[in-house]
Amino acid sequence: VTLVTYNTQTFFDAVEDGTEFKEYKGSKSRWTDQKYRARLERLKNTMFAAGERLTGKKDRLPDIVVLQEIENDRVIEDFCKQLPSRENYPYAVCPPHSDKGAFTTVILSKYPVEQFFVHRLYTDQKISLRPLTEAVLNTGSKDKPQLLTVFAVHWKSKTGSSDSATVRALQEAQLMQKIREHRE
Repeated sequence: VTLVTYNTQTFFDAVEDGTEFKEYKGSKSRWTDQKYRARLERLKNTMFAAGERLTGKKDRLPDIVVLQEIENDRVIEDFCKQLPSRENYPYAVCPPHSDKGAFTTVILSKYPVEQFFVHRLYTDQKISLRPLTEAVLNTGSKDKPQLLTVFAVHWKSKTGSSDSATVRALQEAQLMQKIREHRE
């Protein structure tokens, strides 16, 4: 099983929905459909390069990919449409981003998703926290399942507000709790 996690760094599609950062909105924006398509192509090339490095085989994608900072499922659909059918991701977990957020974290898989959970973390602070996504994948067969749990996270940046270390500590504690629950 090969797995890659990759922060796409503000991967917006070419449709203005209102949650985009200001440099991706409006008629004065430099963000275009052409630039979006070029980014999709670069992401495809990056994933094929990662697959080749992990497997030693050319034209091979990783079995599982976790992508951070994806705007929505439209980006994932457009990404998957450009992949060859023999090397594609038939399974995806793409929870919607929060009302205050612009991104989500996505899990793409060649293995069936048996179940998934989105664990939100709430604090007294007015901070938009990214959820912890948990997916249970079947890397075996229907008759002989081999379940693999993948946790996808995108923690608060170390830059910005002074309480980011506290927020990251809460996110880390949440992940550790879920891992303990899973082991039990």
